[in-house]
Amino acid sequence: MAWDCDVCGESIHYTKLDNGKIVPMQCPLEQYKTVRSFITPELQFLPARFTDIPLDSDPEDLAILKKIVPETTPLRDFVKLKNKTFSVKSALVTGSLRTFYLHFVRFLIDFYGDNSVHFIESSEIAMAKQFNYLWLSGTLLKDCFFRDTGPKSKFKSMSDLINPSLVIYALGDIESYTMKNRGDILLELLTSRRSHGKSTWIVYSKALSDCDEVKTSENLRLYLTSSNYIPKIQLDENEEDPEVFASPFSEDESGKRGRIKKVSKSTSTYNYL
Repeated sequence: MAWDCDVCGESIHYTKLDNGKIVPMQCPLEQYKTVRSFITPELQFLPARFTDIPLDSDPEDLAILKKIVPETTPLRDFVKLKNKTFSVKSALVTGSLRTFYLHFVRFLIDFYGDNSVHFIESSEIAMAKQFNYLWLSGTLLKDCFFRDTGPKSKFKSMSDLINPSLVIYALGDIESYTMKNRGDILLELLTSRRSHGKSTWIVYSKALSDCDEVKTSENLRLYLTSSNYIPKIQLDENEEDPEVFASPFSEDESGKRGRIKKVSKSTSTYNYL
């Protein structure tokens, strides 16, 4: 009697060992099915924005996902195991939200793939061999600041946002609400998490000066462009040189402010984060 794979529906997968023995092997699509259980409710909305990213776990969609998820990602290099706990580096991630999502799927596959790391709820405090993350929306950040979250929310205040091992925030991708100090609120979160030894990934796909959070807070701009401890990750190969995003403001003779233009890579000086 032939057995079929419960992931792809095809015949059970086998591999031949060096000693000639033939043994069952994991379906090539299994990791893409498993990783869906690591996509938190806060992040599930993101792939729905992009028509080419499948949302179901049927064999056809899993095969499509396998084709578009990269084989490797630099995101994995920013999480290290130290003394049975996971140390995360803060980072500025340049790339479209679609590209980031696909790289983050690869990150989750690589990170949780060998079952040595235990995935826990984003609102819990991670212990040894545990890890969690939170995709933080501008609305949730605002509501936590004003203690105005809904009754079903796992996060009630800014102190709750300290719990996740990693917080991911999409800079410039905020909801249309009016709040002049949104950049200062984000800065408070960044500095609070840093003081507690927690890290944050800031994802952006346009110049920092075009992001509303930066427009509303000069302190946030200075923090992002002057903090030497925050490295940069560039995910899109066809993006502009990301260092130009962090170039300092200047004033011309009329007093008008603008970005310093890059003349050439050999003569330009950048502020590396």
